[in-house]
Amino acid sequence: MLHLIRNTFRLASRADWDKMARDLRPVYVAPTEQAAKERLGEFNGAWGAKYPAVTRLWENAGPSSHRSWTTHPRSAG
Repeated sequence: MLHLIRNTFRLASRADWDKMARDLRPVYVAPTEQAAKERLGEFNGAWGAKYPAVTRLWENAGPSSHRSWTTHPRSAG
């Protein structure tokens, strides 16, 4: 997930980072895969025309990349 987010900002103008981060957060904190897909659709609607490479990046990442951090158990150690 971290690499996906980092690569997103590499493809976008620095001037748009704050707005894009605000719009992207609901995608990766969505409680379900379906909710993540819906939020990704909203993100794509807002940014797809200006940054098609960013929307393709997220679409190609696959559904496992859209899961919330809370769904991944932390390893004890």
